[in-house]
Amino acid sequence: MEMQDTVPAACILAAEVKKKRLSRVWIARTIGVKSSTVAAWIAGRGRPSALHAYALFVLLGIPVEAWLTEAERAGMQGLLVEAFHLRQRAEAAERGETLPDPRQTAWPWGARPQASASS
Repeated sequence: MEMQDTVPAACILAAEVKKKRLSRVWIARTIGVKSSTVAAWIAGRGRPSALHAYALFVLLGIPVEAWLTEAERAGMQGLLVEAFHLRQRAEAAERGETLPDPRQTAWPWGARPQASASS
């Protein structure tokens, strides 16, 4: 894992530790990990599990999504857009309407980018 993958969350964690004068040992004991694990998270050498990321959210207010990589964020954004469109279509179907599949329609701001033929 590259350093930039976790820098935002690692920086937030480091700032919270400094601002609130918390020890890595206290954080580790509170959420059930080793202090060396907390040190690795602060240094950007690792990421907490989903459970520990949530514990850090509850304990320090660090957003869980701050631990996601750029690729994971992009994937989540794509899933959210798809879910939004599916919900719109389902609600329209309940009203007896039909909405076009957004993957088949033109973008309002111009032509839809085409997939690369070389991939």
